[in-house]
Amino acid sequence: RRAVLLVKRRLIGPLVRHAGACLAVGSENRDFYLQFGASPSRVFHTPYSIDTERFEASGDIGRKSRHERLESLGLDPAKPVVLFAAKLQSWKRPLDVVGATDRLQGAVNLVIVGDGPLRDELDARASTRPWIRVLGFVNQTEIAEWYGVADLFVLPSDSEPWGLAVNEAMAAGALPIVSDSVGCAPDLVTADIGWVYETGNISALAHAISEGCPVADSDDRRAAARRRSSEWGIAATAFGIEQAMAALGSR
Repeated sequence: RRAVLLVKRRLIGPLVRHAGACLAVGSENRDFYLQFGASPSRVFHTPYSIDTERFEASGDIGRKSRHERLESLGLDPAKPVVLFAAKLQSWKRPLDVVGATDRLQGAVNLVIVGDGPLRDELDARASTRPWIRVLGFVNQTEIAEWYGVADLFVLPSDSEPWGLAVNEAMAAGALPIVSDSVGCAPDLVTADIGWVYETGNISALAHAISEGCPVADSDDRRAAARRRSSEWGIAATAFGIEQAMAALGSR
């Protein structure tokens, strides 16, 4: 690990130190630039963003149709909804979410969106758990509406440089629960909005889900999630790029 860091310093360090401007998508990216010798005055906040207004609108559509959607799947609309939406592969750790909901003994609904190598195993587990539904692949518009149906969005990945789905889910009104390996956690998932837990710790994930379903201030948290996501919208990214270009032009 130390040898890799030394190689990175030799190869990346000169590039970073001589760059006229460094565009940081988040706090960890900013720390990376500073670690490799960038001057703080040359690092510009250009958040990893989405079209927040589109996801807010789609989330509202999903929220309004929540009861009907859940009933159509044979799920109890009175129960909180946990959503996992990602490729069904091992490093995304979808089985952790199944294990966590097992510990809650059917107190929540779990909706899984996506396809991949673990699809058959997830289908098999869902067949013996009446609170789980695996929807497979759905298009971007439908995913955005499912974010609105969800009370909680879980991203339990082993490794996630950012996790743009968290931006999307928060804009749609879902509260985030993410592992501490998800890059956006320090910037988006603050204590008043969601939960960050130790990667792979299924007990901690189950506890976070239990705390989030329901919470007395869920409406306040949902509004806070949307506000935070809006701060990481396209306008903020454009502003950061404009600042960087202006700084370059003044040199």
